Amino acid sequence: MNTSTVPALVIRREYAASPQRVYEAWTDPELARQFLCPQDITIADVTMDVRPGGTYRIDMRNAQNEPYVAYGTYRDVQPGRRLSMTWQWEEDNPAEEHETLLTIEFNPHPAGTELILTHERLSSERSRQNHAHGWTTMLQKLHALSRTAVATLEIPASPERVFRALASDEITQWWVRPGVFDTREWNGDVRQGGRWIAGGIGGGTPYTLEGEFLEVRAPEKLVHTWHLAGTPAAPTTVTYVLEPTHSGTRITLKHEGFTTPEGCTNTAAGWETSFEKLAELLARPS
Repeated sequence: MNTSTVPALVIRREYAASPQRVYEAWTDPELARQFLCPQDITIADVTMDVRPGGTYRIDMRNAQNEPYVAYGTYRDVQPGRRLSMTWQWEEDNPAEEHETLLTIEFNPHPAGTELILTHERLSSERSRQNHAHGWTTMLQKLHALSRTAVATLEIPASPERVFRALASDEITQWWVRPGVFDTREWNGDVRQGGRWIAGGIGGGTPYTLEGEFLEVRAPEKLVHTWHLAGTPAAPTTVTYVLEPTHSGTRITLKHEGFTTPEGCTNTAAGWETSFEKLAELLARPS
């Protein structure tokens, strides 16, 4: 397929960290080691000469120690604002290598930073899909910088309708991540100081989540703690902020208080999936 017929891959994510901090994750080799590889892949070595005309090389390895090497040249470097670089994979036969263009923008956002990743000149739709999967898993790990998961969603429904889905047993229809957890029951006393409890199956094992409502201001804001019952881990805190828009509601979620980067990364992935389910739920006729 001719590259001109393959649409650019564009992914947007929000992070609870400053644009400069998120930029540094892409330009500091030690920080890049923590996220700049897909799931089940590790980074053996990374070098970065971050300046226009400078080069980078990322040596990734799978569980069998097979190499996957990405390399390229920086085209545009604006600290804390923008990075643009060529991106290609090292092949046994250099004639099979294909140069693409990767651009990352770091924009101020109420949550901290909106990152916009644009990957252009991909050789085929299959390549676009593979890169979409890879970048999605990498960007999920980037939440670990602040140990705060952030997600934003715009829904063509009123704030009142959205709030109801956040604070009722409708939660069982969207607090799900196939193959990871499946929330099957929820009960809550939705008032400041009230408690909530949810149960389901995760990886074939029953689980119970519980927490306390810290702030209930319908239909604008909902804050509650989040704890996996029966574990010594300290509770984390979930905050939803709802803002009316010309087409419905913008919902911003912040889940903070994680003690490990892994816990933050895994939870961020779960919220992305759950928000997709929430959008599907609220798209149905009421």
